[in-house]
Amino acid sequence: VNIKMFGVIPYSSDLARPTMRDVMRDIHGECLAGEGYLGNRIRKVLLGTGSTRGMLQSFDGNVTLVVTGDREEIIHSALITAFVTRKKGFTLAGVIVAGKIKPSEDAMVPLKKTNLPVVWVEPDCYSVASAIHAMNAKLTPGDVAKLKLAEETVSQNIDIGGIIDALAKGDKA
Repeated sequence: VNIKMFGVIPYSSDLARPTMRDVMRDIHGECLAGEGYLGNRIRKVLLGTGSTRGMLQSFDGNVTLVVTGDREEIIHSALITAFVTRKKGFTLAGVIVAGKIKPSEDAMVPLKKTNLPVVWVEPDCYSVASAIHAMNAKLTPGDVAKLKLAEETVSQNIDIGGIIDALAKGDKA
């Protein structure tokens, strides 16, 4: 069997990761703040269910915080760690408020002053984290960064000219 190979597309974790917009769409959420930043990618999910002191030790890497609306102290601790003390190696990509309780208006004031997407969803924290883990990230017309990455990945790894030539010649690959 003679099969011509035109390339191989490697796995890209950035293409496989969902965005905050994906969470909002798939889990039927509501954007509470930072609508312009819903394209932020979810790399590491951190459940804000422990003590504030314990959570501070967990703030590492590029984190999306999933927390109930009544744990405002954890939300504020994450904001302070990310934007005031600027802990090295910690980036807060977004906050997902899970459960029936939304943060108070007072708690929302500092969130609305950041570039963080804040999404409220009704399911509990564990269900949200499980849903994020199970999500199939899609390429959507509005996700310009992901579309550009997909285009670059294809152009770097696939012989497009070879495919066009083979089609023009009527080759059966």
